[in-house]
Amino acid sequence: MNDATTPGRTAPRRTKVKVENQLARMAAGTADPPAEPVATAAAVPHNPDAKEGEEYPGEPTIKIGTVLPAGLKGQLDGLVRFAQDTGDVEGVTTAVDVFRIALYRYILEAQQEHNGGEPFRAPSYNRRGRPVRPR
Repeated sequence: MNDATTPGRTAPRRTKVKVENQLARMAAGTADPPAEPVATAAAVPHNPDAKEGEEYPGEPTIKIGTVLPAGLKGQLDGLVRFAQDTGDVEGVTTAVDVFRIALYRYILEAQQEHNGGEPFRAPSYNRRGRPVRPR
């Protein structure tokens, strides 16, 4: 669990003094250099025949259901229509393509930010709360 989201705990706060000190070091050119990027799944060679988000071509798919705000759905439809009419959006011909690409990129970003660049593991069950005990 993320300590910042755990009830009763707060994320570490940066004080005004710490921020001012960091800005002074940056201005003087003595700030720590940026850390080397952590290797992610994007750095792993990608199968050129697979679509973005697929591990391999023809990977089995799973149907999911979702609800979207009307405005977002309209924008999604507009993007798909634009992609179909112009061909300017690479890899997008249907709404499913948009979801797959967006979800894949968001998960890569979340892995980098919250999991040290390591892939999230699939849970053994997908429900919240305590596990149900067999009788």
